Amino acid sequence: MEFLRSLYFAFDEEVQAEIFKGLTFYSIAILILCTLVYVGGKILSSSPETKGKVSAFVFGIVVANVIAVVYILYMLREIGIIQ
Repeated sequence: MEFLRSLYFAFDEEVQAEIFKGLTFYSIAILILCTLVYVGGKILSSSPETKGKVSAFVFGIVVANVIAVVYILYMLREIGIIQ
């Protein structure tokens, strides 16, 4: 963690702002992807024979992406970018 902190603070403020904007954009894109996958899963699971498989797949994707966003927020908090 100390390595990431020193690496981040080695950049000037303009680069730090761009890194933060990039991570924010990535987090928002993941949440939009989760929403689209959820809606697509609802549409695809309308037939009874694929309902369980699609629901499990959609649930897995949504959970994995939410965990990724939570981990990004944890890393930002540990590095000291956000409080």
